[in-house]
Amino acid sequence: MYKKLVAILLTLALIMVPLTACGGGDGGGSGNAPAPAPAPAPAPAPAPAPGGQGGSEPAGPTSKSYETITWPDIIPIYSMAGGTAYIVNGALVDLASKYMPGVTFIAEGTTGVFEGMMLMEDMAKSGRAALSVFAADGVYMGRLGLGLYDPPLTDIYHTCFIFANEIWLTTPVKSGIKSIGDVVGKRIGVGGVGSAISVLAQAYLESYGLTFDDFRHSYVTYEGANAGMQDGSLEGGFYGGPPPFAVYEEMASGMEITAIGVPRDKADWILAKYPYYLESLLPAGIMSGVEEDTIVLALSNNLNMNSGVSDELAYAILEMLFDHLDEFKEYAPRPLRDMSLENWSNTVCSEMHPGAITFFKDKGVYDR
Repeated sequence: MYKKLVAILLTLALIMVPLTACGGGDGGGSGNAPAPAPAPAPAPAPAPAPGGQGGSEPAGPTSKSYETITWPDIIPIYSMAGGTAYIVNGALVDLASKYMPGVTFIAEGTTGVFEGMMLMEDMAKSGRAALSVFAADGVYMGRLGLGLYDPPLTDIYHTCFIFANEIWLTTPVKSGIKSIGDVVGKRIGVGGVGSAISVLAQAYLESYGLTFDDFRHSYVTYEGANAGMQDGSLEGGFYGGPPPFAVYEEMASGMEITAIGVPRDKADWILAKYPYYLESLLPAGIMSGVEEDTIVLALSNNLNMNSGVSDELAYAILEMLFDHLDEFKEYAPRPLRDMSLENWSNTVCSEMHPGAITFFKDKGVYDR
C-alpha cells in the first residue's frame, strides 16, 4: 500500500512540472515559474469639467435665486386693510413663507395708499426694505409730486401688475341717488385719505364738473362706510375691489342698495386724461346692487418696492412669484385672473425697480 501511494505522488509531480513551466516569459527558460507580473496602475481620473463637474457627468439642478437668498430684517408688505389688496398681500406673504426660506415677510394694513407710500419712503431713507400692493396712481402721483405728495417721492418703484380694482359708488335705494352727479349736498364716504378710492372718486366727480367741495365727504374705511350707511350718517360710499368681496356684502345684507358706475362718455373722458385707469364692467348680478351691466373704471394694483430692496432681492421675489403663479392665483382667483408674464406691464406707468427690469428682460418680455 505504501509503495502504491509513493508511485501515485511521483506521477502527479511529473505531470505538474510541465504545467507550471508553461507560464515562462518567452516560452523557453529554465522550467522555473516566473515571478508574477505587477498589477497594472489604475487609469488616471478624468480632468474635472468646467464648473466643477467631473468628466461627462451632467450638471446638477441649479438653485433658484429665491431658494438661497437671505435677508436680515423682517420685510413689511403694505396694503389697505380690509380690501382685496389685503387678501392678495396675505397670499404673497404665505407663498413667500413656503418658497423663500431665508426671507421673512409680514402683511401690514394701512388706511390707504398715501399712508403706505409714506411708510415705504420713510423706511427707504433708513435703508430698510418694504413692499406694497397698492394702486398704480400712488407711485405715479408720488413720483411726480402731485396731490398730497409734496415733496415728491424718490425711493419707491413699480415692479409689475397684480390685479385691477374696480371702483363704484354704492347708495341705499332710499337716498334717491341715481348717478354720481346726484351727490351734491349729500353725505358720502370717499375712502381713506389719499386712497385709490378717494382719487378715482375725484376723477368720477371731475367728469361731472364736481369736486369734494360739492358734498359732505368723509374719509372712511370700508367698515366706516358700512357703519355710516347702516346708521344713516352716510347716504353713500365709494367702494373698490374685484367683486364680490366680503366686507361689501356684509353691508349689503342689511339694506336695499344700488351700485352706480358711469356712462360711456364719462368713462372715455376719464380714460383719456389718466393713464393708470382701466375700463371694466360689473356684470348684472355679480354682487348686491348690480341689477344690470354697469360700466366702471378700475385702478390697477401693482407690486411696489422701495430702494431698501436690493436688486438681487427684487429679482428673487419676482422669480418666486412667477414660478408659482398658478398657486398664487388660487388664493384669489377672480382678482388675479389677468396676472401673467405677458400682462406684467399693465398700467406700470412710473419708474421701475432695477431688479424688476433685469427679471423681465431675462424672461424676454420687457417692452420698454
